[in-house]
Amino acid sequence: MASNLVPLDLTRFSLADAAKIEALQKKTCMMRRWCRCDRVEENGQELYLLYSGDNGPAPYVTYRVSRRPDGSYVLENDNKTLKIATGQTIDVVLKALPQNFFFTEYQTGRT
Repeated sequence: MASNLVPLDLTRFSLADAAKIEALQKKTCMMRRWCRCDRVEENGQELYLLYSGDNGPAPYVTYRVSRRPDGSYVLENDNKTLKIATGQTIDVVLKALPQNFFFTEYQTGRT
């Protein structure tokens, strides 16, 4: 009977996950920022690359959302040196996006 079982691949994003990423993109654009969310595959793992910025002096920011084999989600900075959040739902990691994803940090020039 075990030969009839098909392993469930929990590293893939669901349609509901994709809808939440799309809602995030719309929200960010309503805040007068540009936002791009790319769904890519890297080393056999599916992930979202989230880009956000504006026409100001600060460069854009990039974050990564991926899924682990146990179905949990991970939010990291782009070069994978800082794990920002983990959670059992995509909502948890999207709520943990740093403020610089939504707002540009301007330097005042004062020290």
